Amino acid sequence: MVNNVAVGVFCIVNNVFNNQMVTDVYNYSGLPDNDGYLTTQAGQNWVNDYSIGTQAFGEQLYNSRIAFPTNYASARHVQLGVRVDF
Repeated sequence: MVNNVAVGVFCIVNNVFNNQMVTDVYNYSGLPDNDGYLTTQAGQNWVNDYSIGTQAFGEQLYNSRIAFPTNYASARHVQLGVRVDF
């Protein structure tokens, strides 16, 4: 404290190791990023109908449609700051 002014520095880190923390899963597969639809006959038909060129493209298209970021907790988050009290 100098001249009745106090300065403090802080750092808050959430998820310091940047782990993928699952908050929700699909009922059929039990996974956060795969609902199991592509393993069914209807899913294979969908891939064949919407594939452009290769089957892998159809699978990527479907997986992009079911990707919900809310199935995971937030990634690493760092807050730095300075507090001044006078």
